[in-house]
Amino acid sequence: MVKYRRSKKKQTFLLLELLIALSLFTLCVLPLIQIPFNALSSEIKSCQRMQLQRLADLTFAEIEAQLFQNQISWDDLSCKRREKTQVVKDVQAVQLKGIGKRDFERTCSIWTSRLKQGKNQDQHRLLTIELEYRSLNDPHFFLTKKSSTDKTVFRHQVYVSKIPASSVNAG
Repeated sequence: MVKYRRSKKKQTFLLLELLIALSLFTLCVLPLIQIPFNALSSEIKSCQRMQLQRLADLTFAEIEAQLFQNQISWDDLSCKRREKTQVVKDVQAVQLKGIGKRDFERTCSIWTSRLKQGKNQDQHRLLTIELEYRSLNDPHFFLTKKSSTDKTVFRHQVYVSKIPASSVNAG
């Protein structure tokens, strides 16, 4: 009977040793698992930022087309930076296959950076188009070690001219 009691004591010790070994193993393995997950997360954010850059380029092209077709009036372009003309304010979705979608609030403003009067009453302006994205799903999406802002801003400049009708007909 004495032998039977000793084996019971060894089993309880064995259970305690297994729990300690499992907890030590978990403490050692978790940091090793965390590194690939952080790398994957930053890679997904990088892909979404590239998609935002692509969408920003498309938005700049659309606005330049509207300027070329005179869909944005010349009077709206005459404001200074403090009085920005808001052209677009909507929600745009960035979707990556297999990852999901993230919604961003898109705000696009235009202002005149430089104004110059030419000969024959020509008017020339350097316009700055500013496109701002804010994440609706994750307010900390744009936070990095370098920036502490909750948005990302893209800027594009375009040169426009207004030539009076009298000089067009004369030429």
